[in-house]
Amino acid sequence: VSEILEDAENGYKVTIDHGNGYVTVYQNTEAPKVKLGENVMQGMTVFVVDKSSLKLKYQVMKDGSYINPMEIMEIEG
Repeated sequence: VSEILEDAENGYKVTIDHGNGYVTVYQNTEAPKVKLGENVMQGMTVFVVDKSSLKLKYQVMKDGSYINPMEIMEIEG
């Protein structure tokens, strides 16, 4: 986790640097479940989305440019 910011209008923003040119950004109104500097592994909870925080914003960057997350996501189930 490379950055956690709190914004009165939008809630919390968590940035995760994956170390391979990829950076993911998550935003939600509730407090994140991760801490600054924490190593995040696949399957870990970044935010809990529930009735009080129904929206999760998700962005992916590759080498400093935003890309379509659907191009790299594997969806199962």
